[in-house]
Amino acid sequence: MLLITSESSSSAIVDEAPPSEFLCPVTRELMVEPYTNEIGNTYEKKILEDLLQTSQIDPITNSTFRSIYPNCLLKQMILAWKERKTSVVVPGVPYLKDRNSDLAHQYLNIATQWASN
Repeated sequence: MLLITSESSSSAIVDEAPPSEFLCPVTRELMVEPYTNEIGNTYEKKILEDLLQTSQIDPITNSTFRSIYPNCLLKQMILAWKERKTSVVVPGVPYLKDRNSDLAHQYLNIATQWASN
């Protein structure tokens, strides 16, 4: 999957979407500081810190956890992916900050088709 991520004059930069394993299951955003709880599930560090302060319940398993630690391997994999991911400049497709708009989705479809040809 490709995502329009930034603009260059009247062109859009289309980036390869990250693998789903690199996304926090709660925020659905690319993890910057992946941390794992003792159950073995990985989330963005801030999510686990907040859960430790409140419920101590894992959102995936609903099991109690009491400790977290960095997932160094996943962090290295994310950094390596970021270095080698592909970007395509699509001329004539403006960047739209509101990605929820119909127009933004239309441009994303056009850019994705253009990049795959």
